[in-house]
Amino acid sequence: MVLRTEGYRKRISVHIEDVKSFENWVKNRPKLEQEKWDLLIRASAKLHLSANPTCIFQINNDVKFSDWDATPPQARTCDVDLLVNMPTTVALENSRNDKNFLLSLCKPSLRERLIELEAQERLVFDGPGGINELINNMNGKYVSHPAKRFKYWLLFDGDATIPNEIAETAEQLIALCKANKFNNFHCLSRRAIENYLPISKDTDIEQLYSLFNVENTEFKEQLICFSNLTENQRYYYHMKEGLKKSNCKNSGLYDDFDRNTKKTIGRGFKVRIDSLFYCGNNPKSEDFEPVYRLHEKEGTPDEMLEYLKQLDFNTRKMQ
Repeated sequence: MVLRTEGYRKRISVHIEDVKSFENWVKNRPKLEQEKWDLLIRASAKLHLSANPTCIFQINNDVKFSDWDATPPQARTCDVDLLVNMPTTVALENSRNDKNFLLSLCKPSLRERLIELEAQERLVFDGPGGINELINNMNGKYVSHPAKRFKYWLLFDGDATIPNEIAETAEQLIALCKANKFNNFHCLSRRAIENYLPISKDTDIEQLYSLFNVENTEFKEQLICFSNLTENQRYYYHMKEGLKKSNCKNSGLYDDFDRNTKKTIGRGFKVRIDSLFYCGNNPKSEDFEPVYRLHEKEGTPDEMLEYLKQLDFNTRKMQ
């Protein structure tokens, strides 16, 4: 009954190894039950064909203990409830700003689903407070049960100051994810979420500025100035402190700043850039639409496409 119910909800796929024995067994079941098993097998085949390997498990009572390292993982029936009912966790450095940044990148259907699943307590945004705390959790509660690796999604800053050179802490967290077989993680290639501000030379600055809900002409001038920087300069700039931050000033990316540019943005922005992604304490999906449309216009970062695609697939099977 558990298998059939979860199968109908597309949360469990059933794989039959001995088809003839199964068919003979089904023939001896009541007609209504035969129809239910037929529906289940059809749904299982569809789910199995579309599934990412990281979310396929085999229920196997022939093993003494569940084998989470097998391919596919072998779960005893006594562990099925644990696996199916364990909430999906999206682990971030900050559960407010980083969460809202992620939601602003999601297409409407995925964003609405994530908000709904969080309200149902079937999905959790965990933001312990910085990358060092994520590292602590990867050495502690995230690995308290081997099945958690399949239900956790990590997203964190690379803190890169120049292209292709992320911080040691980011390297450490990546190594921990790989060592503990947490395959659903993404390290942002740019410096921080603020560097994913949807802005370029072609951006409608008036539209972008209006989304910050501030009256600050100096800040507007900063946005105009920033939009004229090169791509790499925008991706790795320290938005809060600017050239006051030595690893920003000495990176070599900003040696061509003229006096006016240094005067305008050299000491960082007057307004918190990540406030663009904040839509209140209990935001609705549509609250993120204006920022999402800007992301679309500028082009959703290619590096996030696979992460969002797999998050979409996995959470779709939770509904």
